[in-house]
Amino acid sequence: MKTFCETVVQDVLPVIRAILAKKLSERGFTQEETARKLGTTQPAISQYLRNLRGVRKTGLERDPELAERLELLAGAVASGTVDHLSLSKAFCEICKKVREKKLICSSCSLSGKGCDVCLELC
Repeated sequence: MKTFCETVVQDVLPVIRAILAKKLSERGFTQEETARKLGTTQPAISQYLRNLRGVRKTGLERDPELAERLELLAGAVASGTVDHLSLSKAFCEICKKVREKKLICSSCSLSGKGCDVCLELC
């Protein structure tokens, strides 16, 4: 059984990073620059860009509100207006929206009918 936090780490955070990596790449950032900005490694960015990591379907990439948040976050990361703490907070806000929209339920072993356990935990 996967815990809720394992589900987020395995199914949500990599998708967020993959989307941001792709958006930064589209803006002309190198893999090394992107890795520095996202606090990860160049090999991880390479895997995100080649769809080897962060490809689980969460619905995150299709939700208009989340897509807009990710676009704004990518712009802020690209311009250098976010520090590590701000980036962490932005990830938390996106994760909270994913939970509110129940986009994580299909991956979560705690999920059940009417389940709001993830909103109660964090």
